Amino acid sequence: MADSKKKSLKRYRHTRLRLVQEEFATLLGNANTKADLTPNLKDIDRKRYKAVKTVLEEWRDKIDQWVAEFSPKRPLPSINRSDLAIIRVAVAEGFIGRFVPPKVAINEAVEIAKRFGTSGSYRFVNAVLGRILRDKFHDLIKVHVKE
Repeated sequence: MADSKKKSLKRYRHTRLRLVQEEFATLLGNANTKADLTPNLKDIDRKRYKAVKTVLEEWRDKIDQWVAEFSPKRPLPSINRSDLAIIRVAVAEGFIGRFVPPKVAINEAVEIAKRFGTSGSYRFVNAVLGRILRDKFHDLIKVHVKE
């Protein structure tokens, strides 16, 4: 892989992590945490950051409704906040904004959940994102047919 492509992927990952951190801070209602994150924008893709942030702000309530709908055993208030932040960013980035393919959004979300969530977070995140994709964004699913 070329160095420039590696750098781009790294910037996208940093951007995604930054968005998850900010969503987590929003869920905690901690304005100070959000303010502490703001100056450190040098390692992210600002254009992607602003675009996904805009989608998040417009769709946050709807995404939460979908999470509640597809995790009936866990009411929204009892869902781990880091899991919810990860799901919000993945849906905004991969399903609504279509900045990355849906499978990439899900895989990246699962990796973040493994790194920052609880021991079962990645399974929960994967399951909820899969259900949202199948039910709400089925047009994004590419079917591979053998000829």
